[in-house]
Amino acid sequence: MLLICFSSLPRILASWLMMALAAVMLSGCAQRPTSAVLTPVGSAIPEAEVVRVYVATNRSPEAVGPGYGTNPTFDTTYLYYDISIPPVRKPNTVKYLSRKVDPQTQFLVVGSGVISRPEFRRMIERDTPAGAQPGLYVHGFNTRFPEALLRLALLKSDSGFQGPAVLFSWPSYGHPLEYVNDRQSALFSRDALASVLKDMTRNGNRALLFAHSMGGWLSVEALRTLKLEGREDVLGRLEVILAAPDIDVMVFDQQMRTIGNMGRPLVVLVASDDKALAISSMIGTGRPRLGALAIDSPEVQNSARASNVRVIDISAVTADPIGHSRYVPLAALYTNIQKGGRGENELVVAGAYVLNTLTTEILLRPVAAITK
Repeated sequence: MLLICFSSLPRILASWLMMALAAVMLSGCAQRPTSAVLTPVGSAIPEAEVVRVYVATNRSPEAVGPGYGTNPTFDTTYLYYDISIPPVRKPNTVKYLSRKVDPQTQFLVVGSGVISRPEFRRMIERDTPAGAQPGLYVHGFNTRFPEALLRLALLKSDSGFQGPAVLFSWPSYGHPLEYVNDRQSALFSRDALASVLKDMTRNGNRALLFAHSMGGWLSVEALRTLKLEGREDVLGRLEVILAAPDIDVMVFDQQMRTIGNMGRPLVVLVASDDKALAISSMIGTGRPRLGALAIDSPEVQNSARASNVRVIDISAVTADPIGHSRYVPLAALYTNIQKGGRGENELVVAGAYVLNTLTTEILLRPVAAITK
């Protein structure tokens, strides 16, 4: 027995080393907000843009303060926040409220409220302009509630997205060493997310589902739940984009076999140099993660077409230090990408593509056309 215990030490040590590396890479030295940033500070200054974000969350309210914490709940809470976007800010960056309020440079909450589920439905429909659709954002691992909220306000502002912005915030622990617990919290949240998707597509309305990292795994699980419930009507009204999804490639293949063809291809944004997903792969099965696929592989290209999936390599987008949040600067290119870019309008065709941002317009080309 002693020999068995000692023989398992290298594997255990390797796991802890990888988790420690994940902590260093994923936490960094950036300021992380507390729930204090959710307290409304008053009116926005005239030169600030005010963005409304709707929220559906299965996090429990914090015992002290206006925030929502790490404990899951079986009930979904619906809210809205009005957020002042500062006129002076660094690109792709959120500066949080500090002791001294500075509306010129800080993202500030200027209004908020708890609403009922029927009110949530009505307000989403009311705020959706003709020809537009609401967008639902599902955050990833190691994310606190205020981080997800203000990140979505940034994405809404930078992208010029015309429909209402909606956040689904699941009870992430918000700590880089809680990867396993976060996966359990994400799995717990799939039914709640499926219910929100039903609400957003009621009365024949279409909706965009945008998910990042572990939120991508949660989102595909919610799509699978809808399929098993026989809700093809909901699936057919969704446009789905997964950014750097933290999903084992074999698990994703099995999920898509259950979900089937959704009509419009599911979009996967990938980069093979994503260091966070490399760590996730080592901690897990050792198999590649969906968000880190190399799209020049013929197997990937054939599988994408067979599964009605559009895989887009976004390596050309300027990366954060670990290459896991390219979707943030990509938001500013959203309008061009929706138009299909210059040259070929391939966005409704499954397959593998490369995003080229070296020109003033977006070039989206099938991999086959590039490698010839």
